[in-house]
Amino acid sequence: MYKKIITAVDGGFAAESAAKYAILLAKHCDAELIALFLITKDQTDEDTARGMRSVERVVEWGKIEGVHVEGVAEHGPVVQSIKSIAEIENVDLVVSSARHEDRKHRFFVRSISQKLMASLSCSVLVVRVTHPGKAMHLSRVLVPIRKGAYNDAERAYLTSKLVAKNGKATILRIEKMAGSRSLLMSDEEKHRIREGERRELKPFIDLLSGYNVSPEISVKFASKPMEAVLKKAASGHFDLVLLGATKQDIVRDITRGNPIEEVLKMTPCDVIVWHPSRHFNAEQ
Repeated sequence: MYKKIITAVDGGFAAESAAKYAILLAKHCDAELIALFLITKDQTDEDTARGMRSVERVVEWGKIEGVHVEGVAEHGPVVQSIKSIAEIENVDLVVSSARHEDRKHRFFVRSISQKLMASLSCSVLVVRVTHPGKAMHLSRVLVPIRKGAYNDAERAYLTSKLVAKNGKATILRIEKMAGSRSLLMSDEEKHRIREGERRELKPFIDLLSGYNVSPEISVKFASKPMEAVLKKAASGHFDLVLLGATKQDIVRDITRGNPIEEVLKMTPCDVIVWHPSRHFNAEQ
């Protein structure tokens, strides 16, 4: 369970937009929420003032949603300070924003968000907001699940909290195969594969059912799974894509094709990239 959440703000629009997802989760998880601003050596007085105003706005937005938000400002390097505070406060979840952070317009690779995912032991969400204002009114959430995915318990818990206010979840499984092969397959063979995928997904679906969530299930055939996710997100009019990230995804450099970078850059709706905790307990 998520009982204590940090949302990191920096005075920018992207971080404040991501903070609204933190408020949503704090509300439905009945969790404590800390809006944290780090004052670093290279900031100007104007930067500091802007960051403090961000904290104040998040506190006020929390009040509107009935969520108590503790505003905190600390001095220190961002990643090390967040890691230290998360450990001292026994934080379950850290929410960070994805934004263009360098001249190459990268969202994730070599960013603070990537460093947080690589270093924190608690759960981390990296949020890219495309449509401001959707966070508190999610109606359709797409949840791609790759073969061999793990941490079903936390994925189900997180999904249920995102759709808690009358939202609908769609579970997407991509069967990777060459396009030519899928064209030559019979309808009977495709049906057999789809039924096999549904059986593999059943333990996760059962976990969702425990939270009173009844998802749609979509099985697609594609040679490039990430392209299939992007296509589904665009065609299905989804408000949000919730994408799990493995350790390999996090550390992969842009030259080798980082899948997190790709989905953050190309998805036409809001995106949450989730890296699970090493110690998640749904019964906590």
